[in-house]
Amino acid sequence: MPESLPTGGRSLIFYICLGLATLISILSFVGIFIAQWKMIDFQVPSWFLEINSSRYNLPANTIEPIFATLGSRIMLGFVLLIGFVSFYIVVKQQFQAPRFTQKPWNMNFITLFAFFMFWFVIFLGISFGSNRIYSKWINIQAPLFLILIPYILHTVWGILILLRFENISWSIFIKRFSFKLNSGDGLKIFQIFFLAMIIILAYSASINPFLKNADAQARLHEILGQSKSWKQIVPSLLAVGILAPLFEEIVFRGVLLTWLRQRIRLELAVLISGIVFAFFHMELVVFPALVLLGCVLAWSYVISESILIPICIHALWNTTAFLSQLIRS
Repeated sequence: MPESLPTGGRSLIFYICLGLATLISILSFVGIFIAQWKMIDFQVPSWFLEINSSRYNLPANTIEPIFATLGSRIMLGFVLLIGFVSFYIVVKQQFQAPRFTQKPWNMNFITLFAFFMFWFVIFLGISFGSNRIYSKWINIQAPLFLILIPYILHTVWGILILLRFENISWSIFIKRFSFKLNSGDGLKIFQIFFLAMIIILAYSASINPFLKNADAQARLHEILGQSKSWKQIVPSLLAVGILAPLFEEIVFRGVLLTWLRQRIRLELAVLISGIVFAFFHMELVVFPALVLLGCVLAWSYVISESILIPICIHALWNTTAFLSQLIRS
């Protein structure tokens, strides 16, 4: 049985639907990013004001510097030195001799592009529909009806169209990936997780002083913050801690990265998969950080040959973010 349909075998209806899905996706992305841009409230950081006050002999009594004393500056330098050395050791250890043996995908570019467009349009429809149904008829258990159920539906839909486009069964699809953990992989997961954390924290430290309000997913964070009991925490944790990492790693690393790896240089494949990963998260403010996170996850898959490694790192990352959201709320 052929594993994928040739481009010439696609019907006119397929291309019409693909064109409509692409148009809806583009309009949605543009609308979401414009709305997020309008929400961003820029400000001039205090250290910038202080530097300019010193340069132009202006009164520097507006805002006190964070690291005014010699001791605090020495401590900051020490922390940065330790962070740099740790970062160097982890990178040198992890990014060595990449090898990649997953069975390649047979779908062509149009088929791969169609998968992302069709999946994203249904994802939008599920999200919009669940919000409408919840606000009109249910209005209880927001984490269940607005997070877990939509995640289940769009995950199932995504896997189904992947199976259809690649024209393979579920058992063959699962055999494409390695889910085993070797000796030392547990340590590797935590090392790459902390590497990703260093990258994200460095980005946040550099961009946050310029922003007053930069919550790109205010609605999602509001729902997660409402999780006060186990009946609310468990659905949210299942969605963001298990379903999201499982589906996203299979799609962005197991499918997209592998497809790109067959056709272009490894470094470029890792970068493009990271950009696409960030793009579909639709978070404008943290887009560069998500690109870096996507690249780290992609490389972890390349060097480990097991899809379970990026899944575990992603799950650990999302769970940490979820718990921090609970603590803040």
